[in-house]
Amino acid sequence: MGISMPFGALVFWYFVVPIVQQIRKCVGCTYLFLFAADLTKNEKLVKYYADQLNFEIPEKLATAKPIYDFSCKFMCQEINGLLKGRDDFFNNIPDYDLEP
Repeated sequence: MGISMPFGALVFWYFVVPIVQQIRKCVGCTYLFLFAADLTKNEKLVKYYADQLNFEIPEKLATAKPIYDFSCKFMCQEINGLLKGRDDFFNNIPDYDLEP
């Protein structure tokens, strides 16, 4: 029996979010952002970031980006919402009986 959850989402919520929270204690920041390098017609990666990691393409927020990232989609989320997103993720993981 396998566990059917995206591994990248598990790594993000379990490892990355606590690091972001620690950084926030030292540096004032409001948003966590990324550039989604997704040139597919159905924007599979953009949808993954939105559905699994709660990133969105903001309407009223932008950033400067280097020329080599010109085709990438700017996505972000408020850091205040990371802990709620993390709790939601882990509260929705099915219970697995991993004993043989």
